[in-house]
Amino acid sequence: MNSSANSCIIAVHGGAGYHSVDKEKEYRSVCATACQMAMNSLKKGASALDVVALAVTYLEDAACTNAGIGSSLSLEGTVECDASVMDGQSLAFGAVGAISDVKNPILVAKKLVEEQKQGTLSLGRVPPCTMVGSGATKWATEHGITRVSPDTLKTKSSVKTYNSHKRKLLMAEEKKKHKKRKYLRNHIHDRMDEEENLDFVCNGIQDTVGAVCIDMAGNMAAGVSSGGISLKQLGRLGPAALYGAGCWAVNWKSDVKPGIAVATSGTGEHLMKTLLARECCQCLQQDDFTENAFKTVFQDQFLDSEFLHDTKEKFGGILALKFDRSDTGSRHCELLWGHTTDSMCIGFMSSNSKVKTVISRLEDDKKAGTTFVMEGKTVKL
Repeated sequence: MNSSANSCIIAVHGGAGYHSVDKEKEYRSVCATACQMAMNSLKKGASALDVVALAVTYLEDAACTNAGIGSSLSLEGTVECDASVMDGQSLAFGAVGAISDVKNPILVAKKLVEEQKQGTLSLGRVPPCTMVGSGATKWATEHGITRVSPDTLKTKSSVKTYNSHKRKLLMAEEKKKHKKRKYLRNHIHDRMDEEENLDFVCNGIQDTVGAVCIDMAGNMAAGVSSGGISLKQLGRLGPAALYGAGCWAVNWKSDVKPGIAVATSGTGEHLMKTLLARECCQCLQQDDFTENAFKTVFQDQFLDSEFLHDTKEKFGGILALKFDRSDTGSRHCELLWGHTTDSMCIGFMSSNSKVKTVISRLEDDKKAGTTFVMEGKTVKL
């Protein structure tokens, strides 16, 4: 029997954005623990769908990430989270958006996938794949997911960041209304103090977290979760809740159709307008040369995308798995990551290796939003 038949891999990311060097150890630790928990479950025979949800749940519970607990706050100081998951075997997709009182939104997304697999509802009704707001909360509660107080998702850090951002926003709006010299003279020092404080608070901010996985049966899955952008409008949906933007997963089908699992991160509107997760999957499936395909994704489908023609700086990150197998049963897997942001935190582990973590960073002479860095490695299965 080919030993690779029982091999598996989990990879997670802690968001693409800016990761402070001072907190690098914390970011790495969170990603490493998520991978270890996931691998323990995989080795017990858990499915890729279950394991992706498990890994993302741990990332949501980590206060240093912008997902679940510690999420960025809205313009009104509230928590509204997005999450989604896609099962490569069934191609079922589940997503939840602008949900405020569930600790782990990824579990609602997973439950939506599981319910779709059960078939149509009574009277032939089609089961939902995406739900938002209070309706999503009601559905989650009816399907066994416990509600929590939205305040339990706030942390001292997220509140501090919100207060700083809100003060700067109010000052900017006041300045726009009053452009008189006297106003500038009286408030210049306050404005400078706020900018310095904002820089300090923003040192730990990143975006959507995610995970991609191959289980022992060769099935693939991907999932993402996010608290959204700081000071977002109430009801705003991000890429973590949008089909094709946040995550994508398809199983291996043949020599010309490798399996792909993708989890993205970055500025939501940039990911949504380009449907970055789905585009990445298609490029990786259509080009046998993985490096060229990944470059095409970042350069042609993102930085030079016609849908972002009026955007000077485009911020995005991708974590991807490409899986193929031969007629003899051998399995080949490539792990890829890349980003146009300052940094991206990655963790990965296979059944044949120890957990590894990486803080990928743009080179000092490169400007975030205008160029990209990409890395990858072949994973032994």
